[in-house]
Amino acid sequence: MRSYSFTHAITRQPPASAIHGLRAVDTGAPDLAQMRAHHADYIAALKSTGAVVVELPALEAFPDSLFVEDTALCLPEGAVVMRPGAPTRLGEAALMAPHLHALYTDVRVISGADSFIEAGDILTTETEVLVGRSARTNGAGIAELAEKVAACGTIIPGARSIYNWKGSIEEAKEVVVIFKIPKANFSSFEKELREIHPYEVPEIVAFDPAAVCHAYAEWIVSSCAGGE
Repeated sequence: MRSYSFTHAITRQPPASAIHGLRAVDTGAPDLAQMRAHHADYIAALKSTGAVVVELPALEAFPDSLFVEDTALCLPEGAVVMRPGAPTRLGEAALMAPHLHALYTDVRVISGADSFIEAGDILTTETEVLVGRSARTNGAGIAELAEKVAACGTIIPGARSIYNWKGSIEEAKEVVVIFKIPKANFSSFEKELREIHPYEVPEIVAFDPAAVCHAYAEWIVSSCAGGE
């Protein structure tokens, strides 16, 4: 089984505006001095692991910008810049992107106008990227993330399908798309594909090849963040 061993961590100082940040339950404004003291302890704990800690300055325009983990999905193979769904956080991800480029050679970006997703709604395991819908992460954002983890899609237009559907013989012009993804990515990829597909029962079939060119297989794995 694979495990992660990261060497760097990115942090951002809490801005004075943090007392006006988002919160699920309003229990009053937080104590800024205490927040900054806790943040300093957090940085010290990260450094104690031997990690190189990148300490970014506060962003007063973004009260929640100290929660850097929401702006990007970081994996050993690469990073994906998110598109936060909260209007007050929408600009944070773009400001994080240059710092990700300094650490990764492969950085991808969620950019759809209707796509919203925060990395705080994502859980990664050794073989999966699990995403939960929330008020700040929608189906379009999840679908675009699924696209980012596919190495290649081959589109074959002009397919003619004749099939039995609910007791009737149907005929339709369809497009066949072959996605090349690591086997470990299939479950999450299928889930998101079903959510955006117009068919009630889409034809989603996975083939486990008997043999693959080693160089091509390596390219698929390196192109799919989180794949194995």
